Amino acid sequence: AKIKLKKETFCSLNLTMMNHLLSSAVALAALAQAAEQDVCRALVMSGGGSNGAWEAGVIWGFVNYGQESDFTYDVVSGVSAGAMNTAAFAGWELGTEKEFAQYLSDKYKNLKTSDIYVDWPFGKVQ
Repeated sequence: AKIKLKKETFCSLNLTMMNHLLSSAVALAALAQAAEQDVCRALVMSGGGSNGAWEAGVIWGFVNYGQESDFTYDVVSGVSAGAMNTAAFAGWELGTEKEFAQYLSDKYKNLKTSDIYVDWPFGKVQ
């Protein structure tokens, strides 16, 4: 039996394959760089709403009161609120952890609940 694929399915498969290839290339580059070092440091952030703000404070404390070189991360990962922090972290170069910590801390200082949770225009969904 022959399998017929629609053009949309083929394009979707190509995008998925490209995404996997790109992710693999990035991971391999990170591993190659880490292999040249004696230590590979990872930062994993959890989720849970306001835990994101707590994580920002912990990172700020680490880089401002610890040895800066101890908090240069090779790998960063997170879920939920931690994923938002991870996404923000991805925009900063190695060696700028102190600036990143201040940036993230400032973002949470100015964040209000109404910036995150918005009431439905027609009331609660039941």
